Amino acid sequence: MSRVNFTSSTKKMIIGSNKGANLTLPTGERCYDFGGTDEHVRADGTCKVINFNNKPHSVSVWFKTPAFTSPAYHALWSFTKSDDSNVRYWCSLAANGTIMIFGWKASSGRLWGSGSGLALSDAGQDDNEWHHLLVTYNGSGTLKGYFDGGDPTSISVGAGTLIPDTCTIGARLVGGGSISFPVTGKIAQLGIFDYELSAIQAGIVYNSGKCFNERELFPEHYYTFGDGADFKSFPTLIDHGRGAGNGTATNMEAADMVADHPGLD
Repeated sequence: MSRVNFTSSTKKMIIGSNKGANLTLPTGERCYDFGGTDEHVRADGTCKVINFNNKPHSVSVWFKTPAFTSPAYHALWSFTKSDDSNVRYWCSLAANGTIMIFGWKASSGRLWGSGSGLALSDAGQDDNEWHHLLVTYNGSGTLKGYFDGGDPTSISVGAGTLIPDTCTIGARLVGGGSISFPVTGKIAQLGIFDYELSAIQAGIVYNSGKCFNERELFPEHYYTFGDGADFKSFPTLIDHGRGAGNGTATNMEAADMVADHPGLD
């Protein structure tokens, strides 16, 4: 894949090994470490951004997962509806390390693909290295996935309604039931935008493999997972975007904020 590369004026900060929560870490060096059981973040305040066949949006996430065989998927983020188990808009890694995107509309049927979703990357992305995924939607017929700053994969979106009321990060929650497809791995940053980011903005966000301060692109919701105010407010995950939709780390502890971040050597 071709890449649009950008450099950052932010200097790299070197950190040592971390055991539990480290209060001395500067901003930009932490992430959440999900254990693959029931750890997740609830951020239902973000759901108002997602409204298929009506409004555009974009979702940006940094993740790092080791190879796995079980469960079949590891959900990075998920938008569902508490009273309709058919509503499922979620992104995950499959057991072969391929990033998959799913869109199931209200009542029944799918906005794209089949029950197995559609791929946004090659296999093998569960390599315990940091990766970035940006999903954009134009509000009508096209969803795109930009993996690690490369050219987009385009998906045609069909007619139908998909309006969620439940957002989980690091797992999936369908129809108000139990948690499924929990992540074993790390998430460092997640931004949700109420507009479609362009290809140029996708390159800016990827930033040559280093986290970019996405507040410069005016996200509706923006989470940094353990940095800055997040560290002192745990288990509240501060929303640094415009939407004031704080999340809650669930079945997690402060020691799950660890020293690791995209672009740190």
